[in-house]
Amino acid sequence: MDGLRDVTGFSHIFLPHVLLRLSCCRLLVRPFLDGQRRGLFATRYPCRPNPIGLSVVGLRGRRGNVLEVEGIDVLGGTPLLDIKAYVPEFDVRTSVKTGWYATRSRE
Repeated sequence: MDGLRDVTGFSHIFLPHVLLRLSCCRLLVRPFLDGQRRGLFATRYPCRPNPIGLSVVGLRGRRGNVLEVEGIDVLGGTPLLDIKAYVPEFDVRTSVKTGWYATRSRE
């Protein structure tokens, strides 16, 4: 596949995908690793108003049209929307704030 040409030169890729198993979307949620209710858009909670997920995965290799990845957090059979190369100059931010996550209770 021409679209996968040169992809193995990257160590990581973004995989935008469709979230298959959504339950009712709530605007206040209890995110993973935190016991307090938070605003949905200040979290990475999986139930979203639009079924779009984004994963950054390690790219280990390619066999034809199959990419071998690690660290993937999507269900088998999940439709991928795209594949994008991870480029530190565009994707890494060094001056960041992480809001409630930086001061969350670690119970």
